[in-house]
Amino acid sequence: MKNQGEVVSLWTSIADRESRLLALLRTAVQIIWVTDAEGRASESDPEPPSDIADLTWSAFTGLSTAQLAGVGWLAAVHPDDVAQLLAARERSIRTGEDLRTEFRVRHRSGEWRSMASHGEAVRDASGAIIAWYGTCADVTSIRRAEAAHREVQDRLLAALDAGEMATWIWQASDQRFYWDATGGPLWGLDPANAGSSDLATLRQYIHPDDREATLRAAEMTAATGTFHSALFRVARADGVVQWLQTRGRVEKDANGHVVRVIGAFVDVTKLKTTEEGLRQTKKLQGRGTLAGGIAHDFNNLELAIGGNAQLALGDVDPPHPAYASLQEIAKAAARASDLVRRILAFATREPLAPAVTPLQPAILDAVKLLSPGIPPTASIEMHFDDETVACSLGQAELGQVLTNLITNAVHALGDKPGTVRISVDPPSSDLPAELNPAGAYVCVSIRDTGAGMSAETRSRIFEPFFTTKPTGKGTGLGLAVVHGIVTAGGGALVVDSAPGRGSTFRVWLPRATQMAAAADVDPAAPIAPRGEHILYVDDDESISYLMRRTLERVGYRVTCMIDPRAAVQMFRDGRGHDVDVVVTDLAMPGMNGFDLVVALRSIHSDVPVLMTSGYTRDEDQQRAAQLGIGRIILKPDTVEELARELDRRCAELRALV
Repeated sequence: MKNQGEVVSLWTSIADRESRLLALLRTAVQIIWVTDAEGRASESDPEPPSDIADLTWSAFTGLSTAQLAGVGWLAAVHPDDVAQLLAARERSIRTGEDLRTEFRVRHRSGEWRSMASHGEAVRDASGAIIAWYGTCADVTSIRRAEAAHREVQDRLLAALDAGEMATWIWQASDQRFYWDATGGPLWGLDPANAGSSDLATLRQYIHPDDREATLRAAEMTAATGTFHSALFRVARADGVVQWLQTRGRVEKDANGHVVRVIGAFVDVTKLKTTEEGLRQTKKLQGRGTLAGGIAHDFNNLELAIGGNAQLALGDVDPPHPAYASLQEIAKAAARASDLVRRILAFATREPLAPAVTPLQPAILDAVKLLSPGIPPTASIEMHFDDETVACSLGQAELGQVLTNLITNAVHALGDKPGTVRISVDPPSSDLPAELNPAGAYVCVSIRDTGAGMSAETRSRIFEPFFTTKPTGKGTGLGLAVVHGIVTAGGGALVVDSAPGRGSTFRVWLPRATQMAAAADVDPAAPIAPRGEHILYVDDDESISYLMRRTLERVGYRVTCMIDPRAAVQMFRDGRGHDVDVVVTDLAMPGMNGFDLVVALRSIHSDVPVLMTSGYTRDEDQQRAAQLGIGRIILKPDTVEELARELDRRCAELRALV
């Protein structure tokens, strides 16, 4: 028999182990439970030892032993969890397997707690189950932390999705990229099957023009340990070109070796598109200014040639040998005049006066006009969702837009059979960004089944003088003019095209809601005899000569000056007292037309002034209005329009006498 000291030491050791086990038990579980073989609690079970009395189902829930008897313990289980708990219990009773399940239990405080339960079968010598012993661990804080983590993750993914970003990690150990759920869609990949990739696989999705620089940035990052950003295009399988930018930081081990790189892909497609749009706008503005300058000089030549040809035709009879030649000169001048108008339509981009033009008749007229030149291999289809809809573009401007676009669509078909479909589309809320979201618009679509355009060609089609047609087949001004007219009319022009898919031009125009008021027409009346004195100021001698002869033929007395300063001196000397109307060009060396008007009116405050110009800007028209000049008369229409305006102004002067 052991001595008393050894016995005491043994019991102390056992008590110590029990104390440790009990402490460990308390940190792991909140309930210890016992049921019979069928999972029922017994009301006659002996009281648990005092040191674990607080770990009973009754102590946790606040229910009495009598209330817990049988399956009364289910009263403390959350109603939504009872079915799955009973199913798990029945499965364990049937198979003898351990019970592992999770459910919510109402604590004695009234709070619902998430409990993870684990139970094991107790068997007799024959192996039959005679009872179940188990525990319930309170995992509420764990589940709350998991829910909070999921919420944070969901918010992060939502933020990444809204910001068009995706996070990624590159592991040096396996040389692979791992990204979140938003990463796959940025590359045009299925998110379910694209959670990771190596650089060699990603290489095929990078646009060929950006591939070398992008791979070099990745290699430099791995080699130097310093992050090198890359900006590149993704050539997605769906044909969409996506611009991505990489941002990140490098993590190293204690020896300075790269362990991994953590970063993000940022979708900058919209930014690049906006930048490209601004670049194209500036380019078009610059070329528009250049085109306007060319037109200004060119229309002076055209006006001199055409005007003098018309004067000469009035001086000779048709049988004269020169008559046919003069007619050809006049025709060529008219064609040149049309070319100047198109250049100016592109260059000036002045807001157009609103009108009411029904779309269906305008489209039918355009097709009828072009029909003789449409080859039999081209089929024209038309569809009108609303036959009464009208736009606010003038009839002439709309006709020019339609004929240019339809002609281009037919040419796009080439010699192959194809279809051009013209439609007035139903109203849509998906407006181009440059339009007013609150405005009302109509959309005319012109689609062709031709070869389509590359991205490079598509980016240049609105540039003046750019054409893909053979030499002599086009001026390159058609689409530039269309773009200028549509923009000046408060609309937008959208192009959708790709090689092998044809092209679609969508013309968005302000919708007209009222019929145009009939223009006031003065009753026909004979023109009163002319005799007023006109001072004509233009630095171009040929124009001055032409206008003097033209105006003198219809009865005006004309004084021409090529130096505006000489005109001012004429008024200072008193020689301008009998001038009835001053006509001046806008752009002149030394003193422009506005400065001339100011100088003349400082001497003769109420002298009437008309102004002509080959090219005007918005600010020019505004300045003219401020000086009371009215609308600037554009060359090369000067002869006809100036004559009408002089008649009107002189008639007003005669009425005052």
